[in-house]
Amino acid sequence: MSREMLTQKNYYIDSDNQYVMDEFVKGMEERGVKLLESAAYVEKDGARVRFDMFETSILHPDQGVVVAEGRVRPQYSHTRQYRDHHRRLVEEVHRLSEQDHNLLVALNHYPVVDERIKQLQGGRYVWRDYDLIMAGHYHGGQIRVPFIGALFVPEPWGQRGGMLPPRNRVSGLWEQADTQQYVSRGLGASNFIPFLNFRVFNTPEINLITFENLSGS
Repeated sequence: MSREMLTQKNYYIDSDNQYVMDEFVKGMEERGVKLLESAAYVEKDGARVRFDMFETSILHPDQGVVVAEGRVRPQYSHTRQYRDHHRRLVEEVHRLSEQDHNLLVALNHYPVVDERIKQLQGGRYVWRDYDLIMAGHYHGGQIRVPFIGALFVPEPWGQRGGMLPPRNRVSGLWEQADTQQYVSRGLGASNFIPFLNFRVFNTPEINLITFENLSGS
């Protein structure tokens, strides 16, 4: 199989059937940017923050490859190389102690909408006591109308298939089921609908979130 046939942003399967990190991602890691696939820690002033890759952290090791409805499945998810790698990541998170941090932050490309939170808390998945979930994907609604808000977000879990989404769920901070979530409007625009690849009445943003007094001192 060629790299062109089996490729995605993070890895590819080379001509020797090895699961190889993409050169761009490898170069970013060499420059100090970590690809979050399972969990990572940051320590600051005596406090320890754990960052979980959300879609990995909610799975049991024996569940195999599970992709949520409406989410992108890697092109080669059927391969042994991908499944072995996926299982190792899930096992990594599963072995971690839930008392090894002062703050637990989950990162996800997709916001975790209310309907999906209810499903995840139903027992089949591992729902952790996340202090915060951080996501993007919506671009703040991308095309917004004054006094109405976002016309559409690409969200199959939402009501009306993402049309006219609730204004308090498109961006910013919200809380559902005792879990806070912050969704950034981010930069650029989505190509979900190619001819609407632009923003209207929607200022781009880069967010700075400050956590205070994590050590409890």
